[in-house]
Amino acid sequence: RNYGVYRKSLSLAVELVCPLGDIQFQEEMKLSPFGGAPGIVPSIRWEAAAPTLRYERVFGRRTRAPTSEFARLYGDEAPRDGQEVSRALAISTAVTASPGVSHELEVDVGSRTRIELKMELPAEGRCELKLALIPERDRRQPRTKIRVKPTVLPRATRTQPFPRTQIRTGNSTLNLILAQAEVDFDSLELPLVPRDDSDSGLYVVNAGIPRYMGLFSRDILTTSWQGSLLSPRYLRNAVESLALLKGTRFDAWRDEEPGQIPHEVRLNPRAAMGETNRELYYGDVVSTAFWLVTLATTYLWEGDRQLLFRNRDTITSGCAWIRRRLGQGNGFLYYAPGTAEGNRHHAWKDSGDAIVDRQGRIAVPPLAACEVQGYCFMALLAAAGLSVAMGEAGKARELFDEAQALKRRFNQAFWMEEQSYFAVALDGAGRRVDSVTSNPGHCLGCGIISRDRIPAVVARMISDDLFSGWGIRTLSSANPAFDPFSYHRGSVWPVENATIAGGFRLCGFDEPALQLIEAQLATATLFPGMRLPELLSGHARSEAYPIPGLYKDGNTLQAWSVSGLFFSILILLGLRPVAPLGLLLVKPALPDWLPWLELRQLRVGSALVDLRFWRDSAGKSRWQVLAKQGSLRVLEQPAELDLEATLGSRIRDALRSVFKSAA
Repeated sequence: RNYGVYRKSLSLAVELVCPLGDIQFQEEMKLSPFGGAPGIVPSIRWEAAAPTLRYERVFGRRTRAPTSEFARLYGDEAPRDGQEVSRALAISTAVTASPGVSHELEVDVGSRTRIELKMELPAEGRCELKLALIPERDRRQPRTKIRVKPTVLPRATRTQPFPRTQIRTGNSTLNLILAQAEVDFDSLELPLVPRDDSDSGLYVVNAGIPRYMGLFSRDILTTSWQGSLLSPRYLRNAVESLALLKGTRFDAWRDEEPGQIPHEVRLNPRAAMGETNRELYYGDVVSTAFWLVTLATTYLWEGDRQLLFRNRDTITSGCAWIRRRLGQGNGFLYYAPGTAEGNRHHAWKDSGDAIVDRQGRIAVPPLAACEVQGYCFMALLAAAGLSVAMGEAGKARELFDEAQALKRRFNQAFWMEEQSYFAVALDGAGRRVDSVTSNPGHCLGCGIISRDRIPAVVARMISDDLFSGWGIRTLSSANPAFDPFSYHRGSVWPVENATIAGGFRLCGFDEPALQLIEAQLATATLFPGMRLPELLSGHARSEAYPIPGLYKDGNTLQAWSVSGLFFSILILLGLRPVAPLGLLLVKPALPDWLPWLELRQLRVGSALVDLRFWRDSAGKSRWQVLAKQGSLRVLEQPAELDLEATLGSRIRDALRSVFKSAA
């Protein structure tokens, strides 16, 4: 549109810029869309308006052959020297099929000229195309260049989603949040072994978009565990796909050990060409323990003993790995990266400056992180339960005794009496790294904290220096190293807060759990699409600052931030499936902002059940079975570690449930 008083002449140029390498790859390689990196040469080619970014290895370097498990999973070996890996996107425009277009325009006074640009993606699959139009003035002549940068979300190839639980609530805002989260689950699906278009393939959940595209074990296991309310199939696919990749040898380049579940499998060209150990990397001390926990959770949801027997070898090797590492660390599981390429920290907080002491000094490996001991304890108990299910009572007793011994050692070595709190880690000499962090919140949910110390830990976690109002900070704001915009030194992670809320509820602290869940849902309403980000800053919530600070590099769509929303529903309802016994345990605690909630087609074992939960006029949470298919008994029971629950209250709740079912 010409707002001037003279007729205008200008040249309009449209340039299509298509950086098809994923963001994670570009960050690692320091690769611009038309740049390069040693050993790999990218090139952009235009063929019938389809830009294809191709990568080719040069300099005669030999590509490392993948392990047998990697080849078994992907069905082929990585490309050899001289071969290509490519990314492609088909584009067409309404004006021309060439990559650039130029128009000479004459615009009269008070009139306007319109040019349409159309870009289409292939029809198959689900994609989203976002265009950023950036006008650029040319100083020599009145010329406008528009750079069009497509951003493509990955396609899910499966035609139908898993049969999932339908969730309806009496809170319209919560309904919108959950509806977006369900869409995000579909967007994040990764066809790891796409056998066909049915549900038989091993579809798992991508760790995130645009970063972390690939198989990240901790993310997949956490997401499937927290999202189990939607469908136990996420659990089954996670454990079965990762079992294919367990370590088989000692390999320092990959930080691989026998029985160890990998940390990540990258899908970008650099990994596919063997330029990095990230095409199959094992530098993590959480995934192996959490794989055992996730398998046990799958069994509790599905009751399928054959799943256990199929994975018996992985159960045995995973337990052996934990026991070996506990023995090497004098009773605790330590980590110390074996390669320069490995992550500096192999626990949940894996950034290089994540672990600091009370004076703010960075702690360096070898370290025994407190939550790692909690997950090992949980894994040994889970393996004991699985051994009972497989008829191995002697092995179960041995694993149970080892878990209890670890619990006693943990409560003695990690407890800081002067702070009434647990240390974040032990250093190589066994000294406590004495900072106050969010990590002990994981230990609450694992059950490794002794009952007499639980109240002090809960009270400390909801104090002002840890709880920001939006969530619990990764590091106390009183620590000299506190930085609200850091990755792990004062930021707030939705996935961790969901885990901590679950720990609060497990121990019978309903009010702090509801406080955390409300804070996270309030956070979601302030972000586009009501979607929780990867993390947010640790600024305090107040009337003066009614929105959380933004972490500038936070991932747009993070899988375990999505799953945390569904885990919050599981926490509110107190759901615990015991499919092998045909039981579903419930203990609802609905807040005043959630008057009612319904679950439809919830699957436990082979049974399907519809449930309604509501608050009565006195504010007490009630429940009712609306419909049921198959054999399933629903019982009201407090959580196993509930400090307020007595034997009498448990019997009373059970009898009330029996009479309700009979009625």
